[in-house]
Amino acid sequence: MLVVLDTNVVVSAILWKGRLAPLFELLNRRVLTPCFNPETVAELFRVADYPHIFKQSRRMGTDLKSVFARVVEAGIVVEDVKISETVPDDPSDEKFLACAVVARANFIISGDSHLLRLGMFRDIPILSPRMFLAIFKKEI
Repeated sequence: MLVVLDTNVVVSAILWKGRLAPLFELLNRRVLTPCFNPETVAELFRVADYPHIFKQSRRMGTDLKSVFARVVEAGIVVEDVKISETVPDDPSDEKFLACAVVARANFIISGDSHLLRLGMFRDIPILSPRMFLAIFKKEI
């Protein structure tokens, strides 16, 4: 199953696990294939250097950039394209929508309220991690 994971979901699944641990398990078992484009990959690695993220990764003894590299390597990276639609409250989120369209993703998984308010984009459901995991609980 092809999924676009918002950066906040990837970071939370790796560093704060908790309720998102099953999502990371689905990635590890290759039930889910994460989809990225150059913009989403760049954001992932940029976020790794944010002070609170860096501090948490050190606290856990996790080389976050190495984990990100493995997650990206396990997925697919599609080309960047521009889409005509916008995310009114946060245009920077458009990269996830564009990635989902090019990758022909089955779902976009995000904790971002700007994306979640859309609910659907070009027939691709946008779900919170909790909603996604509730629907696919049998896979876990």
